[in-house]
Amino acid sequence: MKNLRKISLKLKTRFEKNEEEQKESSIVQESDDKEKQKKIPRNPEYVAAVNVCLGALGTGTIMGWTNNIMVKLQSGYLHGMKLSEDQVSWSASFMAIGAMLVCIPTGILLDTIGRKPTVLLASIPFYIGWACIIFAKFPVMLYAGRFFCGFAGASFCVSAPLYTSEIAERDIRGRLGAFFQLFLTLGMLYAVFFGWAFPIILFNYACAIVPLVFAFLFLLQPESPAYNMRRQRPDKAASNLARLRHKDHDCTGELERLQARMAPHLVEEKFITAFKNRKAIRS
Repeated sequence: MKNLRKISLKLKTRFEKNEEEQKESSIVQESDDKEKQKKIPRNPEYVAAVNVCLGALGTGTIMGWTNNIMVKLQSGYLHGMKLSEDQVSWSASFMAIGAMLVCIPTGILLDTIGRKPTVLLASIPFYIGWACIIFAKFPVMLYAGRFFCGFAGASFCVSAPLYTSEIAERDIRGRLGAFFQLFLTLGMLYAVFFGWAFPIILFNYACAIVPLVFAFLFLLQPESPAYNMRRQRPDKAASNLARLRHKDHDCTGELERLQARMAPHLVEEKFITAFKNRKAIRS
């Protein structure tokens, strides 16, 4: 009996040692994997974040447009159109009216047609707005231009941060998320400088170029992998994630975490769609 007890104790201690060694090796392997992932360049993520935040740069130009232009508008430098003080104030205020109306529709579009199409659609009011401002010969055209630009800018304020947060890895998500505010401020400085340095017509063209450059570059970016996963398109999510990561990056673990994170949304959507089905309602 004593011998059996000794043997069982030895086996138990060996088993415990093996378990500890396995735990230590797994911890070391995880830390090694993390170190390897940290060493892999994140250039595609930074490029995608900068591209989408060019929309914030365009939004900043709208916000900074009125800084140096008030006196010029009152003096008739825009196609000989002289505005009163009240009309100049209204031209500034119509941006906020357009911004107020678009926030909720943008949120709906983000969930229905996707992140990338919504961001690209937001650039269309930019073109309409700047065209109205550039060729404005009546105050109403200027008001319409400011309204459409505010419409586009607010849509970017909703969609661009969401896209950035979904494409970024966890350890650099905060860093890339700060790009939006940075580019928004740079856009204001851009407008202040060009409004001071250039005549009003050239200044308007300089501001209108920004959304054109943005749309051209953002067309090359993929859809958010999180949105693809939510729409039950795992293959598309995997290919888009691979485009947003370095070629040496292992996307397997990230895809598994993404799938686990999106699982509650899939259950919720199935629950809602069940109530839209007539057969389900009858049963």
